[in-house]
Amino acid sequence: MWVYSEKQKTWVNLEQVQRIASDGQGGYLLISQDGKKTSVDQTWYDKAMRWVDPDWWEKHPNGGKDSLNFEDALKAIMKATGAKMDKKDKDNNKKEGED
Repeated sequence: MWVYSEKQKTWVNLEQVQRIASDGQGGYLLISQDGKKTSVDQTWYDKAMRWVDPDWWEKHPNGGKDSLNFEDALKAIMKATGAKMDKKDKDNNKKEGED
């Protein structure tokens, strides 16, 4: 997935991005594996998020910032990355909750 940086007039491959942070001006700073930093505005970030998790986007077409839920966000990240919860961590969480 590629997103466009209007400020820097360049395209960024999201597969090469290691970190995403707020740029403090309503946009996002993408830091690539090679250390390159690129600013992306909210519009392009939203387009990328539509691709990362289209099901969530359908339920929150305006970005849904007021209804962001940590569990939903975690599930969306896990779905997009293919990550799974470590069974050992899951069992430890159950034991801690039983006290």
